[in-house]
Amino acid sequence: MVFIILGMIFGSFASVLVTRNPSKESIVFPPSHCDHCMYRLSWYDNIPVFSFIYLKGKCRNCQRSISPIYPILEIGSAIFFYMIGSKDGFILIDASFLLFFVMAINDFYDGEFSTTHLVAFAFFQISYILLYHLSFSPIPFLFFLLLVFNQFTGEKYIGNGDLWILLILSFHPVLWFISYFILLGLIGALLLPYFIFKNIRKIHYLPILFSAFICNTLFYEKFLYFLFNY
Repeated sequence: MVFIILGMIFGSFASVLVTRNPSKESIVFPPSHCDHCMYRLSWYDNIPVFSFIYLKGKCRNCQRSISPIYPILEIGSAIFFYMIGSKDGFILIDASFLLFFVMAINDFYDGEFSTTHLVAFAFFQISYILLYHLSFSPIPFLFFLLLVFNQFTGEKYIGNGDLWILLILSFHPVLWFISYFILLGLIGALLLPYFIFKNIRKIHYLPILFSAFICNTLFYEKFLYFLFNY
């Protein structure tokens, strides 16, 4: 129960980052308010999930709809916190999850995300790897070379932000990263018919990278056993 409550609280904070980051609005001031009428919310209008249900998804003042991103993120975060709660370094994993989610949403809607969030994500991920899964492989070096190549040539098939995420994740143990890349390919293959049908030429990769990260974080051991009977 504690992890569920913590997940809702962290999810509520992450939703503030999602909605305020594109407009460069401070996360401190102004306090929580309706995005339509700027009505300042009371504490009882700010209880994760429950306030949304009680208000029937509408602002108490102007009665316009509240974005569903708030309860979706709060519920999703609560579920993730609950499932990760027994793992070593769960605080670092949870912080990485929330930052990754915020960046993925911002990338999906705006095509960009905050460098501050990327640096914070790198800090939590590298800290987790150093404390619990320290290993050495040539994969980070390869992604670093790709990042340099991408930066100094005109051919950019994938954004530098996406490459930075892959570079950070490549510091995980080799088997973890192989599992991640396989999941990444599977998710991409499932989405490919949709992209072709909708004639989508510009693909935002970060939501796909995030989806694979969630799947691998939650089911890495089971997936590895399924693949290699390891």
